[in-house]
Amino acid sequence: MKLWLQQFGRGLRKSAGKSHLTVVDYVGNQRVFLTAPRALLGIDGCNGELSYKFVMLQALLAEDALPGEIPIDQLVVAFRRIVERSAILRADVGVALESDKALKRHLETNPIEAWVGGKGTGGTAYFEYREGVFQTRPDLKLAEELLGAFDDWVEELSEWRLGDYLGRNTPRPFTAKVIHSNGRPILLLPDRRLRPDLPSGWVPLIADGESYEAHFVKIALNVIQRPGSSDNALPQLLRKWFGPEAGQPGRHEQVAFKPGAGGIWRVAKAGG
Repeated sequence: MKLWLQQFGRGLRKSAGKSHLTVVDYVGNQRVFLTAPRALLGIDGCNGELSYKFVMLQALLAEDALPGEIPIDQLVVAFRRIVERSAILRADVGVALESDKALKRHLETNPIEAWVGGKGTGGTAYFEYREGVFQTRPDLKLAEELLGAFDDWVEELSEWRLGDYLGRNTPRPFTAKVIHSNGRPILLLPDRRLRPDLPSGWVPLIADGESYEAHFVKIALNVIQRPGSSDNALPQLLRKWFGPEAGQPGRHEQVAFKPGAGGIWRVAKAGG
C-alpha cells in the first residue's frame, strides 16, 4: 500500500474543497516505478526457474537479510516455510522438499549459483556465497535512508511476479480434441503457450469412476494406465465414449478435464 501512495504523490495531499483525485494515464506506470530493483536483481519475467528467485527474495526479506547475510540453514527453513503454502510451488521444488539437506543442495544449485555468477544481471554479481553464508556483496551499498524504500520495492516486485506466476499456473478446466495417431485415438492438448497451467508428466485422473495414471506430454495425452498395469487404456476409453471411429478425420470429439482435490483430474466426454 505504501508504494501506491507514493506513486500518487502530491495528488493525495489534502486541500480545502478537494473531494477526490483523478489519475490520468496510470496503467503500466507501476512497472516503471519498479525498474530499479528489477534490473538490480535480474528477475524480469517469471517461469518455474525464476519462481525460486522470488521465493528466495521473500525469504531474505522475512529474515531481514536483504541487504545483509544469512546462514544457509536458516535460509532453507525460511524458503521451505514459503514454498509449503502453495501446491504449485511444492510441485516446482519437488523431491528437494523431502529433507533439509536436499533443499540446501537445491538452493545452492538454483538460484544461489545463478545469482553468485551474475546470471540474469548482465554478468554483474550482487551476491556471494562463502562458508555456508549467503550475502549481498560488500560493494552493494545503499544509503541508510533508501533501505526501507528498497525493501518495499523488492517486496512489491516479488509478490507481484510470484502472484502472476501462481495465477497463470493454477489448474483450470480445459478440453482436449480426440485425434487419430498410429492407428489409435489420442488426445490433442491446447497450446501450452496459452495454457501454462496444463498438467505434465504422470498425473492421476478419474474417468467413469475408475482411477488411472495419465501421461501428459508436450502436445498430447497418449497413455493412461490403471494402477498396477502397464497397458494403455486410453484407446479403449475413447472408443467407449465415441465409438470405434473415435478420432478419425472429419469428426469433432472432445474430452473435458476438470481439476479436483489432491491434484486428481476428473475426465469425461465433453457435453456428455
